[in-house]
Amino acid sequence: MKLNVKILLITFSILFFGCNETKKIEKESLETNLSKQNTDSWVYGKWVIYNSDLLPFSHPSFCDELNLNSVFEFKNDGEINIYNSENQKCNKDQTYRIFENEIDIKEYDMVFTYEILKKSNDSLVLIRKHLRNNFKIYLKKQ
Repeated sequence: MKLNVKILLITFSILFFGCNETKKIEKESLETNLSKQNTDSWVYGKWVIYNSDLLPFSHPSFCDELNLNSVFEFKNDGEINIYNSENQKCNKDQTYRIFENEIDIKEYDMVFTYEILKKSNDSLVLIRKHLRNNFKIYLKKQ
């Protein structure tokens, strides 16, 4: 009988304290995500390409030809839309994440990275790391 009470007490303790730890971790994770969103808010909006070391260039997987006046639109929900110079959306189901000096863009199971070389409230310089060469992309806030 005492063994059953001990087992019950141990089980209750594990469940009670374990759930509190889970809630603490979830709360910390939520706070981290909220603060991350606030620090990334500088990028929200539409950014127009006004110069690039390589023109035209491609953005995986569906944007085969980006030129001057193409647009990167960073939405506050983590979605990114890319429009070619004719203002036609050319990417599909892509999300982005900013970590330190990189913008990681995810499409299905692929991730590709743009390095942030310079940033301000109204201008952005990215480096696209390409298989053959790296090149700079200059954008200004629309």
